[in-house]
Amino acid sequence: MLELRDAGARVGGAWAIRGFRLRVEPGELLVLLGPPGAGKTTALRALAGLLAPEEGEARLDGAPIAALAPSKRGIAVVFQGLALWPHLTAFEHLALGLRARGEASGDVSWRVAETLEAFGLEALAGRRPGHLDADQRLRLALARALVVRPRVLLLDEPLAGLAGELRAVLRAELKRLYRERGIPFVHATRDAEDAMALASRLALVEGGRVVQVGAPLEVYRRPRTRGAAEITGALNALHGVMGSGPGGRQVRLRDGLRLLVGPTDARDGWEVTCVVRPESVQLGAMEARGVNRFLATVADVAWAPGRWTCHVLLPGEVVLRVDLPPTAAPPKPGEQVSVLLPAEDVIVLE
Repeated sequence: MLELRDAGARVGGAWAIRGFRLRVEPGELLVLLGPPGAGKTTALRALAGLLAPEEGEARLDGAPIAALAPSKRGIAVVFQGLALWPHLTAFEHLALGLRARGEASGDVSWRVAETLEAFGLEALAGRRPGHLDADQRLRLALARALVVRPRVLLLDEPLAGLAGELRAVLRAELKRLYRERGIPFVHATRDAEDAMALASRLALVEGGRVVQVGAPLEVYRRPRTRGAAEITGALNALHGVMGSGPGGRQVRLRDGLRLLVGPTDARDGWEVTCVVRPESVQLGAMEARGVNRFLATVADVAWAPGRWTCHVLLPGEVVLRVDLPPTAAPPKPGEQVSVLLPAEDVIVLE
């Protein structure tokens, strides 16, 4: 299928990607998630054959993409900003690609009409982009890409600039399109919510390379690096020294606190960072005791849509964020509580 093998490419003289390894599997919705400047757009351009890697290679079905004529690649792209032509109507946007492929005039007309109807744009066929709403422009860009029946669709942050309910609606439409078309989608985004909602497989991009690939929930629960942990959601980061003791591997935190952790290859004596998600932290009565259970003072409590968010203070001025379900009875500021960090949810980063 489509892949980058140790690809390297520079933008403006600096390496945008280097040692970039990625394989697009048949029928998957692969999301590239990373911060701005991580190399996502450059990777997409290399996959599309729009730039040739200076190192490594981009291949399609085992052949170098650069050796294939664009019409033979079967790769369509929805660019960041959508790249719509201001002087062309919606009909003309779709017809352009079909005509470039030598389709007969009659076939062009019915294929365009069929696709516009599928995207709810049939009544807007004569309108130019400047007379379309944001969601209509995105639908037009998607329709233009899919009318040529590509083998792979690449999307570069198509939901950027949208917010709230409209973003959620169009995200759901993208998922529906993916299921209906049955072709691989590769979607680049900096938004973790989009990534988690869309991906069948998630690739985290950091510093011009892929640092972790896996199922979205697995990547969320067991991030390998600090960057991977931060971009996939809220976290508590704790710093200490790796060691061993009764019950298994543990990290010695400030003020002598010891925290049992999940499986790790870190050696005793190493300075490490471990993370735990706010929803994994559990609050209990002050009298509770046990492994990874500490006394703490509630610093503040706030309501956010769908959850209560608390901050608690442990000995050694260690602050933890705790997310509670909306049905929970939240503690009060100043209250003494017991905090449990389940060892299996405490991840030592590489």
